[in-house]
Amino acid sequence: GWVQFRFARPIAALRGDRFIIRRPSPSETIGGGEIVDPDPARHRRFRPEVLSDLDRLAGGTAADIVFAAIAERPRSMRVLVADPAAGLSADQVERAVTELAENGSVVLLPGQRIGETAGYVLSAAHWRAFLERMALDLAEFHRAYPLRRGVPREALRHNLGLDPPLFDAAVAAAAIADVLVDEQGTIRLPSFQIALNASQEAAVAPFLAAVASQPFSPPAPATFGLDGELVVALEHLGLVVRVSADVALAGAALDIARAGTLATIDREGSISLSQFRDQFQTSRKYAQAVLEYLDRQRVTRRIGDERIRFAANSGSDDLKERP
Repeated sequence: GWVQFRFARPIAALRGDRFIIRRPSPSETIGGGEIVDPDPARHRRFRPEVLSDLDRLAGGTAADIVFAAIAERPRSMRVLVADPAAGLSADQVERAVTELAENGSVVLLPGQRIGETAGYVLSAAHWRAFLERMALDLAEFHRAYPLRRGVPREALRHNLGLDPPLFDAAVAAAAIADVLVDEQGTIRLPSFQIALNASQEAAVAPFLAAVASQPFSPPAPATFGLDGELVVALEHLGLVVRVSADVALAGAALDIARAGTLATIDREGSISLSQFRDQFQTSRKYAQAVLEYLDRQRVTRRIGDERIRFAANSGSDDLKERP
């Protein structure tokens, strides 16, 4: 029969070690046996699949032993190769993983080849469950927040309960499989796109018209009753670019401002806030918002009251792409 021991404190044990259980008082030998799995999950009694796995471990091949370890939870190749508890050499582990990957029992996450210690190995069942859970979480997020581009990466990782390296590797593999799209710090389903409903389109139309007619002094979104989430959605749709909390410009206007700013810098060596204000016939508020945005984008760099080209752009006419 099978017995699973729970100790008050850790002990040193390897697969294949023999053991004897004795009662100290009165002195009595209760039984003995051989360790099959020195680091198991807690098993429930009498489950056929558990008994089958244990039988396979007891007389199994290296692939059986490695698969038993992977089936419990995802493992890094580094842990699998270095784990002495399995009683296998690194070569045996690598050959076993190769065999399991070829027959579809396990999944190697992207960028990993057999023999490399980076990356993770998951059972096929774990991988399917992960993809299903991720797709479900993303679908629920899109239903709850239809104006947001996707789930923040860290929020999704927390929901899934994965360590950062495993999460990054799994997301990369899922993106290759077209299960998700990982972009600009968010994750979404490939089929998802931000779409405004009829009432939202009616609400934003006057604002977009005002932005187009007053390119360098557009009214604040709040003037038209637009909340922050709707303005962010407009930015994700490419209809505006937020240069500050309450200033949003059309993309074409920002391109003109960027090009004009750099042209002035190249011609005169620098540009001041007042020069920008006069050049684009705007107010100090808008001039400051745009120049600070260009600073953040590393298009310009502030020195005192002047702006010059950011060092990375010196001597180049290439402009940083608008996000």
